[in-house]
Amino acid sequence: MHHREKVGIRLFPRLWVDYNKTTSDKKNTDYSNTFVWAQYNFKRYESVAGKFNLTPTIRYRASSQKDASGQIDNDLFRTELYAAVTF
Repeated sequence: MHHREKVGIRLFPRLWVDYNKTTSDKKNTDYSNTFVWAQYNFKRYESVAGKFNLTPTIRYRASSQKDASGQIDNDLFRTELYAAVTF
């Protein structure tokens, strides 16, 4: 019986940037959103029996709403950690 096993870290960086802007004619309001995601896939363990991966993610959203009364900014920064086990 042949048994193959790998242990180590391989990085697969992923980066997304998204921007959108819209205007509401009824409310005379401008909206804008910027989203940034950064993600890495750490392949921690791999063998013929299965795989174990960790994927930390950083997300940032910058939003603004501007109308006649002024501008409202709403920014959000968060981190996530996903673990995946496959057999």
